[in-house]
Amino acid sequence: MDNLELVNNSKVEGICCENVKSDEVESILNTIVPQMKGIMKAKDGIGIAAPQVGIKKKFSVYRIPNTDDYHVVFNGKYFGDASRAQMQEGCLSYPHGNSKKTKRYKAIKANYEVWNEETKQLEKITRRVKGVEAIILQHEIDHWYGKTIYTK
Repeated sequence: MDNLELVNNSKVEGICCENVKSDEVESILNTIVPQMKGIMKAKDGIGIAAPQVGIKKKFSVYRIPNTDDYHVVFNGKYFGDASRAQMQEGCLSYPHGNSKKTKRYKAIKANYEVWNEETKQLEKITRRVKGVEAIILQHEIDHWYGKTIYTK
């Protein structure tokens, strides 16, 4: 795979991505994810979704701030509780320093898949997520469905 770069924000908006299949995951993890991590580090980001680098697939890489633990999630969606918070939110798809006030759920029920290295299969996960991780997951999963902080 060629070197990845962030795509123009207008190419991210409105994209609806396809699910990732198990036979695609190892290639994604070995070639694409390391490049996505590099972009995140270079841009001081905490998350990046496949459509932000021109790939129309449902996967994202993120880390919780102040940690070095990266998470890769596939084929997800989320359901929010009634409680929302308004916050200033940035996005790697827009110029540095460009942010917008958004409303996000404080806690979500997240359904997504992770790669099980032992079985070599995607494994379904359902969990309640709150705080910063809930906000990150909402932001990254929104990208899979063509939503950005400016179109949400």
